[in-house]
Amino acid sequence: MESRSVSIAWKIMLIPSFIILIFGLVFTFVPETVLSSGYEGFTGQSWSALSAETVDWILLASGRMFGVHVLIIAILLFAIALKSFRKGERWSWYAILITVTLGMSFDSVAVYMMGELYVVAIDIIMLLIAYLALGISAKDILGKNS
Repeated sequence: MESRSVSIAWKIMLIPSFIILIFGLVFTFVPETVLSSGYEGFTGQSWSALSAETVDWILLASGRMFGVHVLIIAILLFAIALKSFRKGERWSWYAILITVTLGMSFDSVAVYMMGELYVVAIDIIMLLIAYLALGISAKDILGKNS
């Protein structure tokens, strides 16, 4: 039987999962929307000054491939939230904690270095939302006997 706190928490956990999914879709299908401003902010050089081949390589290696990785993470977070976390399984609580902490922290540092402060703010908000879900459910999930 699902406790009230876990019932609320798994639904809250869908919010950062959905936002991560959106970022993955953007990086996979329209990476130039984020990579061009990140490149210009990090290097101080114009994106349009790059050769077409260089742009294509950056979009593939740093955009689309990264986007696919982010999509996989989002799908896994959705699966954990909808199945195991929803049932209050202890491992899922820890898996979400580790995944969002490492993922959002490393992403925040990387985009901060590129000067994309709005993305850092989004990362922090997603992290706080995930921590809210984990905090709400901690007593019921972690307090259970194995």
